[in-house]
Amino acid sequence: MAKIAASALNKPVSQLNTNDLKNLIRETFEEILREIVRQEQRPSYYLDESGHKVFFNEYAYSRFVESHPDKLPSELNASFIDAQGFRCHYSDYELKPSVTSRLRRSPRGKTIASAEVKKRLSKLGVPIGGYRILYLLDRLKQTVTVCFIDKHDKAYQKLRRRK
Repeated sequence: MAKIAASALNKPVSQLNTNDLKNLIRETFEEILREIVRQEQRPSYYLDESGHKVFFNEYAYSRFVESHPDKLPSELNASFIDAQGFRCHYSDYELKPSVTSRLRRSPRGKTIASAEVKKRLSKLGVPIGGYRILYLLDRLKQTVTVCFIDKHDKAYQKLRRRK
């Protein structure tokens, strides 16, 4: 059947008959199904060099966590790769009911335009412009560590000295 479909591809469309088209469609459909089956059979995780399960997406990771209700996420020795390529895992920390209700009541996605931020900062006497805030972002620990706040050149000089 593959030979028929391959020979049909070498013909001009005007020379294809209905059997050629049927075979071409059948071959294409079978290849698509084979690819779907291959992807379904692929494991949803891999083991890293330390034996840690690393899931390819959060959905597979969340199903794994849910399948172990007797264990905390930190006890599972597993993580997932997020959209930015970072390895992430769920926290063992559960919010207090008062914090949960406060978060539910708070407006989501509320932002302030950059012009408004600049205006507010200038009213406070904060110089706007050539300053840099150099920081480290640790997504696993969900922390931001501010390393330096200084004028552009001085901040980067401090960073070079630190290395």
